[in-house]
Amino acid sequence: LLSWGLHRFCRSLYAGLRSPESDDSVNPAWPKRWTACILGLVLMMFIAGIALVGMTHQIAWLATSEEPLLESTGRSRSPYRIARDVQKNLSLTVVNRAYNLEERFPPGATLAPDGTLLYGWPVSLLPSLDEKAVYESINKEVPWNHPDNKEPMSRQLEVFYSPGYDDETRVTEEGYGTIRFAANSHLLYPGSRVRIRDITDGADNTLLFGEVNARFQAWGSPYNLRDPLLGLNRSPNGFGSPWQGTVTMSFASGRVESINEDIDPHVLHALATPRGGETISDDDF
Repeated sequence: LLSWGLHRFCRSLYAGLRSPESDDSVNPAWPKRWTACILGLVLMMFIAGIALVGMTHQIAWLATSEEPLLESTGRSRSPYRIARDVQKNLSLTVVNRAYNLEERFPPGATLAPDGTLLYGWPVSLLPSLDEKAVYESINKEVPWNHPDNKEPMSRQLEVFYSPGYDDETRVTEEGYGTIRFAANSHLLYPGSRVRIRDITDGADNTLLFGEVNARFQAWGSPYNLRDPLLGLNRSPNGFGSPWQGTVTMSFASGRVESINEDIDPHVLHALATPRGGETISDDDF
């Protein structure tokens, strides 16, 4: 229909521009192949325009990305990229369990009937992180640091480790394997049974866990909980990273973002609380 309309228009315009005395044998009517050429030219310009917009978008994304522009594969990946991938894997594991299996997030720490702290949230993720053998070797009826659990809790598990730190921080002074992340204490806490629908501020606006850069806890410890309100890269008891200026944080929706350490404290408070009633957008952080 477009080609027919264009051909009619061009033929009419061409006929109007021709001299009335023109000989049709010398100046024939507007041929169809000319219309086809115009259509082909317009189509090529349209495709080129789309390609230019896409290329501009990609260049802008690369220019503003916090990740390295050039990155090799395999073992030569940047420490930042490896750490982010580890955190993304953990984040998706927690969220997939919450959405597909139990319809609630793991407790920040599991309690015995008498209220004794047994172990932290990372332990419950082990079967989903291809560490089922370690999980099954743990005596879950006694605390994580009971002699019965010394061997499994001493494992240095790559699923909880990210680069950027000295190797000696991979174990505690007592010999337990450490973890490089901690949960948001406003969302997960000892005995918590938070459901997805309990996060009224929205899972995409609520912090789940993040990087830590000091005072590393054992991955089995029930104390892998930190308060975002202490700030980012501000306190050894808060969230922090070895990367200058930002801290990588996971949200209850599963997404992972690098957040500026100078974020507005009011915005950080809104991200930390699951039911604070605040309204924020990505532009705020």
